[in-house]
Amino acid sequence: MIKGITLVHGASSDPVFEQLSALFTALGFEPGKGWQDATGRGAAFLAPIGNIELVAGRPPVVPPILVEVTALEDVHAIVIKHAAKHGKPSAIETTHWNSRLFTLEMGGLKLGFWQSENPLHGKVPAVEGDLSAEGVKFAIVVARWNAVITDRLLQGAFDAILRSGGSKESITVVRVPGAWEIPGAARTLAESKKHD
Repeated sequence: MIKGITLVHGASSDPVFEQLSALFTALGFEPGKGWQDATGRGAAFLAPIGNIELVAGRPPVVPPILVEVTALEDVHAIVIKHAAKHGKPSAIETTHWNSRLFTLEMGGLKLGFWQSENPLHGKVPAVEGDLSAEGVKFAIVVARWNAVITDRLLQGAFDAILRSGGSKESITVVRVPGAWEIPGAARTLAESKKHD
């Protein structure tokens, strides 16, 4: 069944490729598996959630790639800094669908960055503290069984740790056959005192 979706888009030049790669890295996309051969190269940037939206009756009013964010002004500032040579983002505008949006066209790639103005969109209002994973060592136990689900959960855990200041080097992943083995592996990792 469906495991994920990938949109492949060619960069118009090597400098645009480099600048887009730097931009997506600065925005916090998880780097995926890249490739390089005698004819070219590719870089993958992963997001924890994706979907396909179909439109009928009128042409879409947004770019073909939309990136939902939680701090639109901060993202706008990052895009201005990293896209200066090959593109310029639009101003942030209010949409008719209760959101704010800005667009970027860079090397033939059209992107939209948006944030919902609905306070309940995507989360329940809550008191939130500052979370920091900097300097913390993590161990993640994940089952191989039902990998379509568990791989996405693992990707989400990685994303949360990295976005909170943790590093890839601070994460140990232990794969076990199924859910039955998770508690034993977690206990063994906790007793090793090598992880926080």
